[in-house]
Formats: sequence, C-alpha cells, structure tokens
Amino acid sequence: MSIQSQSDSWREIAATLGHYFESRSIPFHIEERANGTLHIGFESAGHPATVTVSFDESAYRDLASFDDEAKRVALSRIESEFARLMNRGGPSALAGEFRIHRV
Repeated sequence: MSIQSQSDSWREIAATLGHYFESRSIPFHIEERANGTLHIGFESAGHPATVTVSFDESAYRDLASFDDEAKRVALSRIESEFARLMNRGGPSALAGEFRIHRV
C-alpha cells in the first residue's frame, strides 16, 4: 500500500478507499493529484487498472468541516459506495471514475 497525499482530508479519504484493496490483499497506490483528485492504481486480472476519485467542491468543503463523528459517518458511506462501484465493474473494466457529489 502506498498513499501520497499532502492534505489531511484527502489522506483520510485515501486511507478509507484503501481499505477496499487491503481487505482483498490487492497491492495498490493512491496519489493526490494537483487537479484535486485522487488517482488509484492497482491490478485487475493481471492488468494495470486505475480509478480516479473526485469531489464536488461543496461536498469536499462540507466533509472538511464536519466534526469527527459526522466525518466518520460520511467516510463510511464513501467506503460503502466505493466498494459497490468496484464490485459492479466487469472483468474487462480497467479504468473508472468515482465522483462524490454529496457526503
């Protein structure tokens, strides 16, 4: 596992999404990009695969302003929705986008 992030909020999101891969013993890396997204790289059926994670600006601001309990609930929802997206992908899907509009 490798997570590269400058901001605490993105690091928390990256760690939350990383749970999906860790629980399945899938090596991965997550990088915060300058355009306000997270890039997740991993292998799927022996091929390189990627997911880009982005936030609506107001959703990101809301998450950053939540108290610890509200943030925990929001991150749990994000983790659940991400797992649903990843489980829905077919064996030939090698790229995807996960956009968060509300938390």
